[in-house]
Amino acid sequence: MVIVAFSAVLRLALGVIDSLFYRPTPEPVVSEEPVYVDPVYTHDYSFDTYEVIDQYLRYRSDTYTSQTGLDLSSHQGEINWQKVKDTGIDFVVIRVGYRGYETGLINEDQRFREYIQAAENYGFNVGVYFFSQAVNTEEAAEEAEYVLSMIKDYRISMPIAYDMEQASDHDRIKDLTKEERTQAALAFAKTIKEAGYTPIVYGSSSWLENEISMEDIQDTCGFWVASYTKKKLPMMHQYEIWQYSNKGRVPGISVDVDLNIYMKKN
Repeated sequence: MVIVAFSAVLRLALGVIDSLFYRPTPEPVVSEEPVYVDPVYTHDYSFDTYEVIDQYLRYRSDTYTSQTGLDLSSHQGEINWQKVKDTGIDFVVIRVGYRGYETGLINEDQRFREYIQAAENYGFNVGVYFFSQAVNTEEAAEEAEYVLSMIKDYRISMPIAYDMEQASDHDRIKDLTKEERTQAALAFAKTIKEAGYTPIVYGSSSWLENEISMEDIQDTCGFWVASYTKKKLPMMHQYEIWQYSNKGRVPGISVDVDLNIYMKKN
């Protein structure tokens, strides 16, 4: 019993360490060279149709209607959900948890349960994401199963996102090959899809186009691209969500928050 208790305390301590050193999404790097995209998978969005109203990017055409959303983690702290709702935000994507980039332990986001229950209560469309540091397909599938176990009692109407980023020069994924990263993303997406949910892979345009093979996973999942410009997104591949700012200031949230636009077919 003493050993079990010590193990639990050690696991908690290591999780706290990972949380303390967790780094938010860095400024996405823009690809300098255009990447060829099969016309079948090229998006048909017109950037002339995007418009900024207040700080929010909007899009409306005969084909698409946009929704405005936020992605949230414990870094956002205490939230006044009524104020957020009053701004007209349509959806939130909440971090379920993360795998420690040094310890490799899976940790629950400290505010996941609080956030997802509040989001449901206030009528937001809800999606979730997991910050991955999987070094193989087994770990990626384990992360997906963890997500599924955490969301089983909630209404998920938005995609479930796989977010793999290199957080430091010492993290677990720094030496993975492009093929290994691709297969990990695919393992996560397949597990989510087989459970009846919609998987999506998150990353900067540069990461999506260069660090994984979008061609190998595009029939299994969609893409959520981070590019902090409201002028034109430097990626021609089809995407469903565009994270266009990490400096949003939203009533009800006291710190910066990521702003997203979700492209929904009419």
